[in-house]
Amino acid sequence: MDFEKLEAIVRGIKYDKPGIQNGFNVITGNKYGKLLFLQHYQHVLDVKTGEAIVQRGRKWYISPYMTASEVVQTALLAVKQFEEHEIRENFFYHNKRVFGPHLDVRALQIVADQEEIRE
Repeated sequence: MDFEKLEAIVRGIKYDKPGIQNGFNVITGNKYGKLLFLQHYQHVLDVKTGEAIVQRGRKWYISPYMTASEVVQTALLAVKQFEEHEIRENFFYHNKRVFGPHLDVRALQIVADQEEIRE
């Protein structure tokens, strides 16, 4: 898989979400050699400011040995992960983002160490 082939595959992918501009970026990174990434982006409302911004999902590494099917499935995973992130940011219990995607792992560890409470 090279950059041009990956770009050609990505051009064929469409995530149709009415009223939302979104797409994919194909990125090469030189930090550890010539690595390929796939990254989903979408226009969203910032949960803190309410402003419309472009938000980018995590980078998904693309192996040079991936097939077109694997790339397309990776793109689907990128969208699913992005949407789950948005769901977690907008899900509240008693006005708190209890499943927020930005909770620090050390804070979660402290909660996990406490005894389970069931209501």
